[in-house]
Amino acid sequence: MNRKFTYQGVGIMIIGSSGHEIGGTTTNAGNVIAFSGGAGVSVVTDAGAVPGGIRILSNSMFGNQGIGIDLGGDGPTKNDNAPDADKGPNGLQNYPKLTSAAIQNGRTAIAGSLTSQRKTAYLIQVFSGTPSDAEGRNLLGSLTVTTGASGSVDWTLKTSVLASGTPIVATATDVTRRQTSEFSKDIPVQ
Repeated sequence: MNRKFTYQGVGIMIIGSSGHEIGGTTTNAGNVIAFSGGAGVSVVTDAGAVPGGIRILSNSMFGNQGIGIDLGGDGPTKNDNAPDADKGPNGLQNYPKLTSAAIQNGRTAIAGSLTSQRKTAYLIQVFSGTPSDAEGRNLLGSLTVTTGASGSVDWTLKTSVLASGTPIVATATDVTRRQTSEFSKDIPVQ
C-alpha cells in the first residue's frame, strides 16, 4: 500500500519507534497539543520498523490544522472488523464508535461501542471539543472495557451536564499492546 506522509507542521511525530507515552493517566499527565500546521500527533513507521506501542492519553488537543491523532500520517484511518489485526502504526487500532450523547437526570450519558481484538482490555477516553473544533480538548472521563469473543463491547460513560451541541470524541487504547487509536468521529450532545 502506498501512503503519502505529511510531515509539515505536525505537533508531535513518532517515526519508527515504540514504547513511548504522550500524556498519561495520572493527574496532570496530559499535554496541551494545539495550533500545529498539521496533525496534533502523528505516529508513522518506516518500512521494517516495529509498529505499535505508542500510548496517547489525556492530552488536550485543539486548533490543529490536521486531525488530532493521525496513525500513518495520511489523514483519517477507517475502522475495520474484528479481529482488527492490522499492520501499521499502533496496529491501526480501531477507534470507538459513539452512538449517543444525551442529557439524562442531571448528567450527560455518552454511549458507544468498540470492535477490535477479541477478549482484550481497552482504556476508553472520552473528550469534549468546541462547536468549531471537534478535537479532544477536554478529557471528560475514562473507563476500561473488555471485548467479548466477538471482539466487540458496548459501554456508557456518565459525566457532568454539557451544553447541547457540544461535540464528543473518544479514543481506545489497547491496555496490553499500548496502542492508542485516532479520535472517533464526533457526535453532538443532544
